[in-house]
Amino acid sequence: MKRIIILVGLFMFIQGLSFGQNMHRIDSMRNRLTSEKSEKNFDVLNAIGFEFRNSYPDSTIIYCQKAFALGKEINVQHDLARPLSFIGLAAAYKGDYKMALNYHHQAIQVSNEQNDTIEIAYAHNNLARMFIDEGDYKRAYNNLIPAHQLFQKINDKVGLAYIFRTYAELYRAQGEWQKALEASHMAFQLRKEHGLTRGLISALLELGRAYQSYADFDNAILFMNRADSVATILDDQISLDEINIGLAEIYATQEQIKLANIIATEVLNGVTGETNQKYLFGLCIYGLYTFTV
Repeated sequence: MKRIIILVGLFMFIQGLSFGQNMHRIDSMRNRLTSEKSEKNFDVLNAIGFEFRNSYPDSTIIYCQKAFALGKEINVQHDLARPLSFIGLAAAYKGDYKMALNYHHQAIQVSNEQNDTIEIAYAHNNLARMFIDEGDYKRAYNNLIPAHQLFQKINDKVGLAYIFRTYAELYRAQGEWQKALEASHMAFQLRKEHGLTRGLISALLELGRAYQSYADFDNAILFMNRADSVATILDDQISLDEINIGLAEIYATQEQIKLANIIATEVLNGVTGETNQKYLFGLCIYGLYTFTV
């Protein structure tokens, strides 16, 4: 029987959805906030904003606007560009690339004023990822290269791990599977060496995607399952949803439709709240070709 879309209903409420959020972690950070106008509160507001970026980008914007206002008021000498970068990320997740571009440019301006090399590099990397999403690979390269050079200059291995992850996304978007695989392995090794547990999830997932693009489905499933194990330990529901979408897509490609359906349904059952347009678009496109009746 021919394939049909069984996720049609998703389009009817797409504007009101998002993936699950670990509210326990966020509540723990909220409890650390005080009434003091301090750098500690500046850091906590940024941390909360960053945590919300995937599922509730509007909350990221609210918390990071508060962080930026506080940072200016207490005259923080570094990292003032960080909340601007996070707002840019949130805007991109909402699909508002004009807003994202504006805030990333503001982040670059502020970080230059503070001679904050790390935040300059992160801002350029975030711009590169945004341009990849838009399909503007030339501008992605133009921002990724200086970000890479800056992190390399200060030997920031954490930043370099982000850079190689972005390279992997860029190469995969252009169909350069071998380069994507090599970049994914570099990101994974850097995060593994430095014990970045939460970052390790994205590195493992990125490796799974790279192998998936390379049509090496055994290794793709292997690395996605490893990512699943780490995400389960950390109770990272957002990553678990993203991993399951990747696994469902692989199983659908292999014509294991029932298994793909079961996994995708688990994701749909956890969908609530506001929209992450980037994730939801992927889920809808996935629904266009995976299910049969």
